[in-house]
Amino acid sequence: LRIRGNQVFLNGVSSINSPKEVLFVVNGTQVIGLPRLNPQLIKRIEVLKNPSDIAEYGIMGSGGVVMITME
Repeated sequence: LRIRGNQVFLNGVSSINSPKEVLFVVNGTQVIGLPRLNPQLIKRIEVLKNPSDIAEYGIMGSGGVVMITME
């Protein structure tokens, strides 16, 4: 995981020459960039690795998908 300003990248998901930003999905809502969340309300964080799971998000998920479930 690399964070550059408000951008987040997952190593190994995208090319070194053209990294794509991670797509965050917070309680079913897609968010690009690092979301500001209250850590005390986070119930679960999951990084989707399976290409078939990421395919659901199309080009938006090509840099990787992080699912966050909040209370």
